[in-house]
Amino acid sequence: MKMLVHAYFVEAKWLHQGYIPTIEEYMKNGVPSSGYPTLTIISFLGMGDIVKKEAFDWALNVPEIVRVASI
Repeated sequence: MKMLVHAYFVEAKWLHQGYIPTIEEYMKNGVPSSGYPTLTIISFLGMGDIVKKEAFDWALNVPEIVRVASI
């Protein structure tokens, strides 16, 4: 959740400064602001006790499959 809010803050800062980010800057911030990394973790929470700590650690590292889905 912290990652998502920070990404939203960066986008708001860009807007208020009138800054147009490069595609690299935008994509680096766009993955967390898409909400998919946060949604992945929330989905694991909804699964209850069958999900182990390793699954959360995996999701917090934003693996390639989550990053690509975010794009």
